[in-house]
Amino acid sequence: MEQPAKTDSRIPLTPEIVQIVKRADEGDLSVMPQLRDLLDRQPQLVRAYGDLGKSVENQLLAIVSKDSLFLMEAVRRQVEQLRAEQAGPAPAPLEKLLVNRLCLCWLQVHAADLAAAGRSDAEATRRQNAAQARYLAAIRQLALVRRLLRPAPSTLDLLRHPMNETSANTATRPLRDGLRLRTGVEDSCLQGAGVEN
Repeated sequence: MEQPAKTDSRIPLTPEIVQIVKRADEGDLSVMPQLRDLLDRQPQLVRAYGDLGKSVENQLLAIVSKDSLFLMEAVRRQVEQLRAEQAGPAPAPLEKLLVNRLCLCWLQVHAADLAAAGRSDAEATRRQNAAQARYLAAIRQLALVRRLLRPAPSTLDLLRHPMNETSANTATRPLRDGLRLRTGVEDSCLQGAGVEN
């Protein structure tokens, strides 16, 4: 049985659990009812062993740190800090998924960079470029979802903060009391007629 990301002391691996998991790992189909019952009774086992994202993260940490436990723990903490910064105080479930993907892609970029260090072959460059593209795509998706999840401004918000409807390319002409009116179409008509505004 593969160990979870961080051993949770609250998960007691009793002889019964070890026996059921061993039989399931060996492909014994007769143990499936017991296995399902076990996972129903102890959902922390599902969280600890069923999180594929954490499994990938652990594999990438092992690749990046090689045999250094110090480096593995330091990078793990860096990933957790990145996750906390990007998730914010109260992320939506979809944001959590995308932040986890962003963290995995961050690890992949750095793993590809480390693998390519000192090498100049096309395969290493291709892997770096592919990892970078996935990382940037994860960032774009997170930004898009955050824009879509942002609540629309209320009428009161719109009244408090009037929007500037003029742009740098749109001509304006003076009105009374020094105000200017956006008149892009009118100005182009006036200019075509040779009239100054």
